[in-house]
Order: sequence, then C-alpha cells, then structure tokens
Amino acid sequence: VVSASSAGAASSDHLVAFNTLRDNKFYAWQSDVWEGVACPRPRVIGNLMELTRTDSAGLMLLNAQLGGVFAQNILTLAGGQFAQAIRLTSFAGPTRGVALTANEIHVLEGDQAIGLNIQPDGGAGEAYPIEDIVVTGNTVTVAAPTGRGIRVLAPYAGNRIRRVQLVGNPVTGGQYGIEVYAAAVGALIEDAVLTANTVAGSTGNTYRFLAAAAGGVARLRLLANVDANWGVAAFQTRSNVTPAHDAGNSWN
Repeated sequence: VVSASSAGAASSDHLVAFNTLRDNKFYAWQSDVWEGVACPRPRVIGNLMELTRTDSAGLMLLNAQLGGVFAQNILTLAGGQFAQAIRLTSFAGPTRGVALTANEIHVLEGDQAIGLNIQPDGGAGEAYPIEDIVVTGNTVTVAAPTGRGIRVLAPYAGNRIRRVQLVGNPVTGGQYGIEVYAAAVGALIEDAVLTANTVAGSTGNTYRFLAAAAGGVARLRLLANVDANWGVAAFQTRSNVTPAHDAGNSWN
C-alpha cells in the first residue's frame, strides 16, 4: 500500500486500517513523495503485516508528517540483513509530527534487523530533519541474535534529529535494546527523551548512548527507565554522551 502525493496531485488524510499485508518484497505500507510534497495526516491502524521476504521495512515512513498516526499494528519481520519492521526517515523533505503508538513488533530473523528505526536518509550534508516524533507503548520482541530493538541514528554529518520521545516501550531480546547514536562528526541528535522504557534479555548492551564527537547527542533526558538485565549503568555503552537529566532509572 502506498500513500502518495505530489505538487500537481496533492493528497492527504489517508486511512489504512485492518488489512492483512503479507510477504511484500519491499514495504507493506509506504508514504511516497514526489516533488517534495508529502501526504499529511496518514492513519495506519490495526493492520497485520507479516514480512518474510522483505529486505527493507514493513512500515516505511518516508517524509510522513503533520499528524501522522501509526497505531496498534502487528508486524512480524523475518527478513534480510538490516531489514526493519518500522523505518521512519526523511528524504527530499523533513519528517515531523508523527506518533507511533501501541504497535506490536516481532523481529524473528535477519542480521542486524531492527524493530523500530528512526534515521535520516541520504548522505553527508543531508539537510532534511526528523523532528517531534512520539514513540509510546510499542512492544518490541527480538529473536534475531544480532537484532536491535529501537534505534535513533544520525549516520552522516549534517543529519538532524530533534525532539524524539520514547515513552513506555518494552523491548525484549536481541543484541541491543534501545540505542541513540550520532555516528558522524557534525551529526546531531537534540532533546531526545527516554521515559519509563524497559529493556530485558539483550545479549549485548541494553541501552547505548553514543556520539562520534562530544555534543553530538545534546540534552538527552533519561527518566524512570528500567534495565531488567543488569540494572546498572556499567552494562550500558556511553561514549561522548553526558545526559542532561538521568534520574529515577533502575541504575540510579
């Protein structure tokens, strides 16, 4: 299913609800953009997505913005390397104002497959930000040994991710639980807030907060999160990141 829009044929307010989408090669649902015009206010709710062949993503939120709601979908991913159940990205325009709520995500296999990935597209100098994203109450279960639960990644210089909230998301299994990573000098993740998330069963780090240079992850706030593996910060990865607020967590 594709929700598309363009300058000459503007479209908005798509509702995609209670469908079964199975064995799609690329995406089960995708927002598409032509001439830099996105489809505002999409609603993708209550769908069953079983992805056994995909090398890409189940939900591909490409420039999805302005009130997009993605809720109560069930996604099962058994894809290839780097496959993602949900990918939120920006390309040819910003992505902003999106809510991901109460989705159920199962990552069964796939080398470094990811349950929910927030990552700008494009290369170095990418100017289109990801902003004002709320991820709340999503259940992520990762059986893939090298899989990841939730990742917020700015991979290139010039990438900007601002005001992402991760609230009340239980993540179980995989190599890493929740990761916030500015991977290049000049990449910036600002004002990310993690509240009341729980990570359990990770074979590697439960929480990972990293930046290629000091200041790459700015004003990170950690409140009331649970590390059910170890309960102490010593088993996390923190590199070039000092949270602005770090209180009430299981490791404090």
